[in-house]
Amino acid sequence: MIPDPEDVLARRVELLDDLHRRTEPAAEDHPAVPGQPSPRRSRFDLLHEQVLRAGDRTRPLTDREIADLAFALTNPLVRDACLSFAIGEHADHAEALWTELVRTSPAPERAEPAALLAAYAYLRGELDLAAAAIGHAERTCPGHRLGELLGTALRNDIAPEALPEMARQSRELIAQL
Repeated sequence: MIPDPEDVLARRVELLDDLHRRTEPAAEDHPAVPGQPSPRRSRFDLLHEQVLRAGDRTRPLTDREIADLAFALTNPLVRDACLSFAIGEHADHAEALWTELVRTSPAPERAEPAALLAAYAYLRGELDLAAAAIGHAERTCPGHRLGELLGTALRNDIAPEALPEMARQSRELIAQL
């Protein structure tokens, strides 16, 4: 997983910086307009939409799409809710999206799709890919919570069969978004 060239990543950093500047963290839980989804739920919906498209998409993501998706994953509840795709019918599509975002997202946002990729690989028993993705998450963002959790599981030889429960529990997070 070789990241995109630095000049390309720099363009995306500018887009992400703008998204971070314009977002009020305290407003994440509450919709701006009653009856509308919360910003956190909107982030998840964007990711869900792109997961569904990932299997049929024939063009690469644009810089804006990459920035929007990488930004959406910066909310830990949204990222954790995305674990639910790992045990669904679109798991392959989600994994393809995480793989693309690992390559195309700048640091530190790259750690989020790397951790998701690690979880998906771990669930399938592809421990070498899981280890590589965990290492990528930890190098990109030292102390990354999900990356550390998966790294601990891998180092302690926790069987991949123990992880589907984590993915099932992440489905419950969707209702909380």
